[in-house]
Amino acid sequence: MDWQTEPQPTPAQYQAIPADAGSDDVAEVVLEAVRHLDDLLCLKRFTSLVRLQAVQERAARHYQDAWCAEERALRDVLRHAVTAVAEVLPTQAAATLRALAEGHTAAEVAREFGVQPAALRKRVTPQIEEALASYLEHLEAQRSVRSRGASH
Repeated sequence: MDWQTEPQPTPAQYQAIPADAGSDDVAEVVLEAVRHLDDLLCLKRFTSLVRLQAVQERAARHYQDAWCAEERALRDVLRHAVTAVAEVLPTQAAATLRALAEGHTAAEVAREFGVQPAALRKRVTPQIEEALASYLEHLEAQRSVRSRGASH
């Protein structure tokens, strides 16, 4: 099924997608954003992530056409984060993160590992959220150091 024949969410469904409402706590929203990597309209709702300096710089550098530039940049940053973070997570957490980023569910991963979905989610969700948030914080810290160095 391609994007033209795939049913598109209605405005009411977009309203039901949790957004961060400007929350500054990246850990609270990053995993939910990963679940929506291929939906630029949904990514727009994650304002605390869109405002990240790494996202803003990527948007300015790579997406001058301005069409969903920040959302496309956020998607790129999150995809890179998924790849990097999955390399250091324990096996089940890494598999879950990759599956979520590809549009699959934690239940599918649980079946592969022969564990209960709720038990898997309870165990790996905090690991994934913490690792993704730490990675994004690290990116931001690097950007801050570079921007301060460039201004001196």
